[in-house]
Amino acid sequence: MKAALARAVAFGVLWIFSRPSFAGDPPRVSLESFRAAMKEARTIDDKAVQIQSLGWADPGEPGIVAELSRFLVQIPADINSLLPVTAALALGRMRGNRAAALALVQVLPSFRKTPYLYRRVIAALGQVGHEAVLPTLQELLTANDLEPALLAAAAMAELPADIGLEGLFRSWDWMQKRRVKVGDDVKKTYDRVGAEILRLVLKVSGERYPSMTEMQVWWSRRAAKWKDIAAEREREREKSRSAAVPPQDLPPVTLVELLFNELGGTSTVNLGSSSGLLGPTVLTKIRPQWSHEIPPPGNASSLDWGVEPGPFAVDLAGPLEHLKNLKSFTITGWVNARSTVEGPGGNRLISWLDRDGVEIVHRDDGSLQVGINQKAEASALRSPAQQIPAANPTAQAALLMNWRFFAVTYDSTAANSHAKIYMGSRDADAALVTRQDYAMGSTGQRIAAGLSIGNLPPAQRQLTPRASFRGLIDEVRVFGSSRDGSGALSAPAIVLVQSRVPPPPP
Repeated sequence: MKAALARAVAFGVLWIFSRPSFAGDPPRVSLESFRAAMKEARTIDDKAVQIQSLGWADPGEPGIVAELSRFLVQIPADINSLLPVTAALALGRMRGNRAAALALVQVLPSFRKTPYLYRRVIAALGQVGHEAVLPTLQELLTANDLEPALLAAAAMAELPADIGLEGLFRSWDWMQKRRVKVGDDVKKTYDRVGAEILRLVLKVSGERYPSMTEMQVWWSRRAAKWKDIAAEREREREKSRSAAVPPQDLPPVTLVELLFNELGGTSTVNLGSSSGLLGPTVLTKIRPQWSHEIPPPGNASSLDWGVEPGPFAVDLAGPLEHLKNLKSFTITGWVNARSTVEGPGGNRLISWLDRDGVEIVHRDDGSLQVGINQKAEASALRSPAQQIPAANPTAQAALLMNWRFFAVTYDSTAANSHAKIYMGSRDADAALVTRQDYAMGSTGQRIAAGLSIGNLPPAQRQLTPRASFRGLIDEVRVFGSSRDGSGALSAPAIVLVQSRVPPPPP
């Protein structure tokens, strides 16, 4: 759960890691120059770059907030919702601005059915840091919907410290008083949210009391002092913001995000930008099955393909325009192999390969092999052996400790070392294990009619049904850019995505 909340704001942090250019200090954008630049912009990406720049303008200039708010809408041509996401982040930069806060509050309900946008606007509510957002965050936090409550708690912790702490304590107190009136399912939700509130309160306050009851006593005695503490923190935050250099590149887009947290059912939610055009991700019959064996991010569940191969997969069907013509991308996930017995061409972890596209396979020596616009078995991009070993099938503890994190990055715009493979584990942050000159161009147009996890795409699966992965998979994400190399995440950004829970100190 700790990692789930970190993700509520973590992907905004990817703006920091995503390869901005710091070669010079561009002049601050005015509303007049922005409008002139927008007239010349020819693509969605070009427009998003201008919106991003306007977020660094003087928020006191009349019309800036209203101009940014115009882009908090979805349009069909913007398949990755670049314009509203960039506008939300730009408004979030305007720390303490009431108008920016209200604009985000007003637009939030319209994105309720679009998880990709909804999550990012909630994060922006915390970033803008005005007390006007507090009622909205408290409403989300005290409702019975777990995911929005967790997102709201994380956003509340981003408010000025006195306001955020007061809001977290009030929300926790409200849930405690409601416990006698709700059923067991709601109590479980309160327990999970309450645990996260405690973690956030400890983080903001710097205290180490082991329970919210003790922290509440502490707050009743110290709350008055926190107005001055919060003001000093805000001054330091403003100094850092003022000294920062505006990025010139857009951050990578989270195209696909499959967390497998449903614990049951025949589908799973895609939280990436592609969710706006595609329906739910479908699980094939029989397998994969839901499992409580989870990697160290500690979320609700994972999916288990078992040991025996078969036509088993998680399929995201539809015209995946988001995965075409990518100049750069990053694929990440957690895997736990039950067997290294190999099907034809390796056991697929992820694939959207037809004539073009990408596939990642697990080989019988415990290596990962990656094909870009070609089959993985024909590719030179392969990790060293034993990066993903098989667990002892009779030892439950061995399965628990066998989780491995992988990340594959590709940048067709680089002069060399186009592709890289990173590996991590429960006990170690992801580190580079392979770099390869691998100039295969963009991912192309002729990709499969969907993305498949744990197997080949459906059309190819009928001919080769034994190429499935043998083990557990969790937390699959695809980032990408069709504009530049920013889709290839940096090493620090990959560790952020990994978001493992470190073991306690000895």
